[in-house]
Amino acid sequence: MKKNYLVLLFIIVSAGRIAAQGCSDAGFCTIPFNHQVNPASEKKMKNSLTTEIAFGLGEGDTKILTPSLLYSRKINSHLSWDNKFTASYVTGGLGNIFGAGDWYSTLNVALKGTKKVTSSLLAGFKIPFTNANTKENGQPLPMAYQTSLGTYDFIGGAAWVLNNKFNVNAAVQVPVINNNENTFVRLPGSNADFITTTNFERRPDALLRLGYLANTKNKKWLFQPNLLAIMHLGEDSYETTLGKRDNIDGSSGLTLNINLLAEYKITDTKSLNFSIATPALVRDARPDGLTRSFTFSMNYRFGF
Repeated sequence: MKKNYLVLLFIIVSAGRIAAQGCSDAGFCTIPFNHQVNPASEKKMKNSLTTEIAFGLGEGDTKILTPSLLYSRKINSHLSWDNKFTASYVTGGLGNIFGAGDWYSTLNVALKGTKKVTSSLLAGFKIPFTNANTKENGQPLPMAYQTSLGTYDFIGGAAWVLNNKFNVNAAVQVPVINNNENTFVRLPGSNADFITTTNFERRPDALLRLGYLANTKNKKWLFQPNLLAIMHLGEDSYETTLGKRDNIDGSSGLTLNINLLAEYKITDTKSLNFSIATPALVRDARPDGLTRSFTFSMNYRFGF
C-alpha cells in the first residue's frame, strides 16, 4: 500500500515538472465539501481552526505563496459553517506583490444517509478584498500578479461518500457581481507572456472530483488520490481600447487535474494535512492568472 502511494506521488511530482498549465481554480476546490471524510478526526470538534500555506508555480515564471486561515463551526450533527480568509505573495519579473485575497463563507448540510452512502449539500459565497488592479510603480499588472479575481461569487455543491471509500464532489462557482477593474494591456516585450485583461470578466466554473479514501491500519494516516475536472462554462472577455468587449479565444473548456491529499491525525483534535497537484489536461488560454504547473500545500488543524 505505502509503495503504491509513493509511486503515485512520484508520478504527480514528475508531471508537475513538464505540464504547461494549471491546476489552480477560483477557490471552490479547496473549501471543505463535507466533514465526513475522516470521522475519527471530527468526534471532539465543535470548532476548529486551520492555518495553511500553499505554494504554486504560475505563468510567466511567477511564484505564488498563499497563506490562509479557516474557521469551522459544527453547529449541530447536520450543519457546519466554514469561513476561509486568503492572502497571496506573488513574485516574478514584473514585481513582488503581497495582499489580501478573498473571504469564502459556506454552509454544509449533512443529509440523512445509510451505512453505505452519506451525502451533504454546500452553499455559500466568495467576497473579494481587492478589485484586481494592483500596480507596481504605477504600472498595471496582469491577473497572474493579482491576489483576487475581484468578483463576488455564488458557490453551490454536493458531496457523497460511498462505502467509506469513494468520495464524489460536484459544484459550481458563479460570478454574480464583477468588481474587476484590472487595466493591464499586453505589449511587445517584457509583459508579452500575459494576456490583456482590461476590465476582465470571468465566466462560471463547474467541478467534478472523484476520490478514493484509504486509511492505514492504525488510523493515523488518511490518503485520498483525486481526479479533479473543472469545466469553464464560456469564454472570458476584456474591454478593448475602443471600449468594445472581446471574448478571449480558448478560455472555455476543460481542465483535468491529478491531486493527492494526505492527513496525519496527531490526536482526535489535531491533524496535519498535505496536498500536491498538477494538471493532466488544460485549456488553451487561462487569462484569469490562475495557471499553475504545480501546487503544494500543507496545513495544521486543531479543534476546541
